[in-house]
Amino acid sequence: MSEEVLFARQPIFDRGLQVFGYELLFRQGGLEQAVFEDGDLATRSVMLNAYTHSNIEQALNQKPGLLNVTKTMLNALPDFLRHTLIIEVLEDYHSDDDLIAILAHLRERGFRLALDDFEHKDYRPALIDIVDLVKIDVLATGRDDIQKLVNTLRSHAVKLVAEKVETYDDFQFCLELGFDYFQGYFFCQPEAVHGRRLQPGRINLLKLLADLYRPDISVNDIYRHVQQDTVLSYKLLQLVNSSFYRRGQHVDSIHQAVALLGIDRIRGWATLINMDRFDNKPRELQREALTRAFFCEQLGQRLAPDQSDCFFTVGLLSILDALMDQTMTEVVQELPLSADIKAALSESAGLPGRTLAFAIRYAQAKPLDDALLRDFQLSAAELSAWYQASIERADGMLGQ
Repeated sequence: MSEEVLFARQPIFDRGLQVFGYELLFRQGGLEQAVFEDGDLATRSVMLNAYTHSNIEQALNQKPGLLNVTKTMLNALPDFLRHTLIIEVLEDYHSDDDLIAILAHLRERGFRLALDDFEHKDYRPALIDIVDLVKIDVLATGRDDIQKLVNTLRSHAVKLVAEKVETYDDFQFCLELGFDYFQGYFFCQPEAVHGRRLQPGRINLLKLLADLYRPDISVNDIYRHVQQDTVLSYKLLQLVNSSFYRRGQHVDSIHQAVALLGIDRIRGWATLINMDRFDNKPRELQREALTRAFFCEQLGQRLAPDQSDCFFTVGLLSILDALMDQTMTEVVQELPLSADIKAALSESAGLPGRTLAFAIRYAQAKPLDDALLRDFQLSAAELSAWYQASIERADGMLGQ
């Protein structure tokens, strides 16, 4: 097994769709799969990697982190972990006779504890009373069984986490049942809205994008567009003067800002800034869009250096279906994007499309495109560095 351990992060939301924390998802250096044959070695390597090769608090955006820990390692956790991590006990150990005593000792030392993938067959009141969170896999558990389990756990003070929530229908079901937290990529999926008219804000964003992404648009056209929108003007000036661009001279002219950033960057930032106007969508959707954009851009610089802006655009626009509550095919039909970008977004076609799919699977700790890894000689170390840099850049742009 490779010594290098790489991580992705998955947000966990509260009932108001604000981020409560992140689960750290890990893959071994070979990248073929996101599993470890030796769980103890994995846990040790992960802790070492997280605290020595990266800034864990920055990677978690100052939120709590949740980490799966093997039973053997429960007895060997260093105290410093309790400040940033919530320890998840894997489902394999929930019925063990000695687990309660082990967790009681950890609780005395100040650790916060969670039971991962909990099932009704392992229910013991003393076990539930000693942990902070209980996680239920809603993808693998039938709805009747979920309801039965929730009813049983309601008599305890424990917080309930619905994990692997992949659709808004699942989210609504779990919300109505009274879950406290929600984990999964439902926030990146559109709600079922077929036959429903788009809200005015979404129509306006589509109109803006349709204009911004015209192939014949000029810098002066974009300048006039930006100038008419006070919020967009202000935020673009903030952006161009931020540490992100590290310019020696202050820029106080919208025209200068537009000229400095260029058409492709202005398109991207205008898109991102306008995403912020959707109050009913979690801010994490913007963070996901920007992280994908930066990661795709980094990959694009290796795969097709002369088209890296295209890769950035594909990553940034990849959440438009969730933002608009339409299918991606419907969204791209409304926009004057190039055929390559349309195919990349709606079909994962072409090199940008394969790269986008790769970036999404990387973030979800799922198996990757072996051909892409092999053909472009992408190493585990490079991918880890690029992904972590993308997280940091997105967090730096958006804040907490």
